[in-house]
Amino acid sequence: TSRSKYLVSREPQEVVLELVNGEKVPITIRQIPWSLRNKIISDSVSYDTNGKVTFAGDYYYRECLKYMIVEAPWGTTDDLYLSQVDGMLGTALETLVPKAFSTENTTKSIDTIKKE
Repeated sequence: TSRSKYLVSREPQEVVLELVNGEKVPITIRQIPWSLRNKIISDSVSYDTNGKVTFAGDYYYRECLKYMIVEAPWGTTDDLYLSQVDGMLGTALETLVPKAFSTENTTKSIDTIKKE
């Protein structure tokens, strides 16, 4: 139906992350809805008493990844696990998360992720 045309897919999809050392890590992800992404962005922004805006990028990435990753070889994707991830896996995981502030398409298609 035309109503469902613009909804994120409810079906988790398998992707393979390729680390810089060539290792391939299969995981299952789900798309993040626009409204949840915006909520996480809002929660990531803070203002000090002078009106200076700061963005907590670490919080943004962690919250998106905890929602998006359904299944992974390491088990549950939680704050504790993400706080211990090395740079190789962390860099690959970042590619899954939609850019917080962009005028471009906010999420990559699963096919684009698979090709990268």
